Amino acid sequence: MRRSRTYLIGLLAVATAAAVACSSNKSTTTGTTTAPSGSATPGAAAAQKCSGPGISNGTIKVGVIQTASGDPQVAADFKYAQAITQARFNLENAKGGLTGFKLETVAADDANSETGNLDAARRLVESDNVFGIVELTVFPGGSGDYLKSKNVPVTGWGTATDPYGKDNNVFGDAGGLPDPSTHVYTTAQGFMHDVMGVTNVAIIGINDPGAIAVSNADAKAAKAVGEKVGYEANVPISQSDFTADVAKMKAAGVNGVIVYASPVAALSMIPEAQQAGLNAKFLLSTGYDSRFLAVADKLQGVYFLTAYAPFELNLPIDQVIKQAFAKDVAGAPLGIAQVNAWTSADLFVKGLSAAGACPTRASFINNLRKVTNYNADGLLSPVDESKALSTPTTCFYHVVVQGKAFVPVEPNGKPYCGKPVKSS
Repeated sequence: MRRSRTYLIGLLAVATAAAVACSSNKSTTTGTTTAPSGSATPGAAAAQKCSGPGISNGTIKVGVIQTASGDPQVAADFKYAQAITQARFNLENAKGGLTGFKLETVAADDANSETGNLDAARRLVESDNVFGIVELTVFPGGSGDYLKSKNVPVTGWGTATDPYGKDNNVFGDAGGLPDPSTHVYTTAQGFMHDVMGVTNVAIIGINDPGAIAVSNADAKAAKAVGEKVGYEANVPISQSDFTADVAKMKAAGVNGVIVYASPVAALSMIPEAQQAGLNAKFLLSTGYDSRFLAVADKLQGVYFLTAYAPFELNLPIDQVIKQAFAKDVAGAPLGIAQVNAWTSADLFVKGLSAAGACPTRASFINNLRKVTNYNADGLLSPVDESKALSTPTTCFYHVVVQGKAFVPVEPNGKPYCGKPVKSS
């Protein structure tokens, strides 16, 4: 089993948001959520004639791998995956179904581990006989090889290169996640240089092999845009004292810091930097979550990047999501994990729409790979699924904390896009 786990560090923001603010303790079922009844559509009769894995009597059953136990901080946010997936599916069911099919979900808990992830996938495929899987987990590599061998279509939050940067049957909700060591872009460093005015950057990550690869790639990107890399460190995930690191940053003349570590680390580091007189701007790779505004006083002027358009832009899709959450996912926060669950479900709907009148696993995978402009109804910068395994997400939105609010940096609603760095 391949064990490359390149975190997008997203889970860290989720765990932190749950820890520093008020997170609901409501649990999510791991049973089957049946599609509600709706008016019949012209395709309903044809759908009744289709059959195959997960398809029966005009209904498509979709498995959801979620983390509902294990690490309590991760589970606090990831446990909503099934309810959110069904909420997105219910929009189609209310219209009479997707091309005539009603969509229902059944969930399995991976207990926040690779072995649990594999067990969950096997249960969904072999016992529950699902058509495909929507996945929200930090350990997707546990089931990657198994699901590939069964040609099961998967959409989910791209938290690891294995499988989101290598397997043709797996689709990241905001694009693929190819190996950062061989796919270097100026996405973060270009923004820091061009918008934040940074000329000497510090790069702080965690000491996980995948995260180290991200930090090293960012160092290359920094040099490519004309920045000096004054300090680079990959620290233990639990580190909370950055006094020594801040002293080295100050000595090196750093005026900008990107944090790929936990936002908990940033909440320690930023006050320490201010106390030490380090005049630097901060960009956090994750943490755009309304619950973080509970500690806004510690984050004034701090920038965050996000793959999806900030809710502060008030796009039409934002209202759709908020209304669906109020109706079907009451009590769930609207944070980074929850939005990724929604876009993962939306991408699955896109795959089914492209799969034909009688969808098969193969037609889902083959036809979704031909989609070149998926954008989750305007929530994402367009993704070319045909190139997703070889081209990372290069366009991100940004917000900055001002007062007790996130303020979008890109007022025209268009994300900042990085450029590829040529290999030396």
